[in-house]
Amino acid sequence: MLKEFWKISEDISITENKEYQQVKGKGKIILNNTSLIPTWSKPSKEILINRIPLKSNKESNYYLQYKNERFNLDEDYIEKLCEDLLFEHYLTKKKSFLSKIPFDYTIIPPKIRVNLFNLYLKLKKDPKFPEWPTDLTVDLLRHLYIQSIKSNKNKQVPYIWFWPNDHKVALCITHDCDSETSYTNIEKVREIERKYNFKSCWNFVPSKYPLDFKKMSELEKEGCEVGIHDYDHTGKLAFEDEEIIKKKLSESISKFKDYKIQGFRSGLLQRNEKFLKILSEYFVYDSSVSDTDMNSPLSYRNGVCTVFPFFINKMVEIPITMPQDWRLIRMNFNDKEMLDIWSKKIKLITEVNGIININMHPDDFISGNEKYLKVYDALLKELSTLENVWAALPREVAEWWTERANSNIKNKIIEGSERAKIKYY
Repeated sequence: MLKEFWKISEDISITENKEYQQVKGKGKIILNNTSLIPTWSKPSKEILINRIPLKSNKESNYYLQYKNERFNLDEDYIEKLCEDLLFEHYLTKKKSFLSKIPFDYTIIPPKIRVNLFNLYLKLKKDPKFPEWPTDLTVDLLRHLYIQSIKSNKNKQVPYIWFWPNDHKVALCITHDCDSETSYTNIEKVREIERKYNFKSCWNFVPSKYPLDFKKMSELEKEGCEVGIHDYDHTGKLAFEDEEIIKKKLSESISKFKDYKIQGFRSGLLQRNEKFLKILSEYFVYDSSVSDTDMNSPLSYRNGVCTVFPFFINKMVEIPITMPQDWRLIRMNFNDKEMLDIWSKKIKLITEVNGIININMHPDDFISGNEKYLKVYDALLKELSTLENVWAALPREVAEWWTERANSNIKNKIIEGSERAKIKYY
């Protein structure tokens, strides 16, 4: 997983420690050597963990502290920690509460729905992990991994740069059309995007409202992308039996047979490891996870703690890395506060060289109205000023991430991609 992320030489081996004890609790990553601390990190980082090595090690430049013991963060343990975070093994719930209610939650008017959900959240205990609106735990662990390789080799480590043609950061703009009202606002949103020369991906729900294929075709002709957003947006699909999930996915794809559907996003970002692995049988990419999220129907806090894509089998998972408009609105942030949160997140993602992945909802009751369209305009205006940004559709990101994965460095030359560049850590 880590070698695949960095795309370092195949001859570099990692240590193996296959004996672990299963635990559930909070640990802390400690960085003793200040030279190892990235500019975007801190000397220590709390983390929810699922396993610890059977042997502890008290002498290390960096280690994981769990209770009163220190555990060496060798390459194998870093790999295991990353795997647990990317699949959110730290979440204790098997199902979200939405999957248990016997009716479609959308029959409740949005304002009443928000008030009821906020009351529900007051009964929940905040686990404080992942941090919000930013948590780069996986990216920190990846940094420690390659730092360890560099120290063992005592020389710089060549790797394949994250984005094509030496771009500093990637940018994706996506839209989840949760209700039929989103159709009336497509042109309003596209007018803003055209002003700043951006294209976007539009995700539609197959079995909730009438599908307007004419508007979808117009989006495709303009260079935008069309994707599938859940099945009926009830929040139940991810928790159905496997046979039912596959039946509904096949039915959904058949409705979009005239389009080049490559991607999926779950309704309300409801997900679990089983569901994501089923999706990998049907789609080139998925974008149903957040780097970090809170006040979500899935759990109080959740997220994969990285601002980079990763693989689930052969499917590319592209995390939503910008706090969603609906989430910020529901958390009662005003226009200025929303833009401030987004601006700070953009700067951080750019510093880490990750992907800025936006999910904007064009529905009347979310961002498809005069007030929040102005906020969206301000966000795109700021994004348009960034330098060396690769603005791409999600399918293009997935294509590149797969191309990068299939490339290799041999004799200081990259084989398998003309767009890839070599960097040194």
